[in-house]
Amino acid sequence: MSQLPLPLTKLIEHLKKLPGVGFKTAEKYALEMLHWDRAELEELGSALIDVKEKITFCQTCHCLMDEGCFFCHNPKRNQNIICIIEKPLDVFNFEKTGTFNGVYHSLGGLLNPLSFKSESALHIDTLLSRINEQTEELIIALDATLEGEATTLLLQEKLQNHTIVVSRLAYGIPIGSPLNYIDGGTLSRALSLRSRLIRN
Repeated sequence: MSQLPLPLTKLIEHLKKLPGVGFKTAEKYALEMLHWDRAELEELGSALIDVKEKITFCQTCHCLMDEGCFFCHNPKRNQNIICIIEKPLDVFNFEKTGTFNGVYHSLGGLLNPLSFKSESALHIDTLLSRINEQTEELIIALDATLEGEATTLLLQEKLQNHTIVVSRLAYGIPIGSPLNYIDGGTLSRALSLRSRLIRN
């Protein structure tokens, strides 16, 4: 039986529900919170409630939003270039680069028969409904996994009757990596997706 006071034990049990947080880490966090003043704890509680009550998913791109979608309702973004991603949090990886000014579309997952993730569970219908005469390009930015490849093939099939440009992220050799440290699959993909330096 735990020798910790019941309120502390309950807090630890809640913290353990977070991904990657085991008992030791949860205990460390809980003990740290004992030193917070009441105002800090109330702010934390309020922030947790706000996340639940105010954060929703955009009905157009399925990314996270509060009062309005930062991407779909932003006139400074190019609404005619759509980057297709697996999950809403993938947006932040692209935004950190500062090189993409289009909009996004989260599929909400990838095809995965083992976990019963089928086509009907993905946000493909809303993606197709976004395509119009002004759409310039769709960028498929999914993981280079079996699930990602299967989903990419499905998207290609769905988009084959559209006349827009459909591209995908290039996969290859990381910058600064010697060739002798690159696995065969990565090297093969880099070779097949090579770009021409001199055009005749």
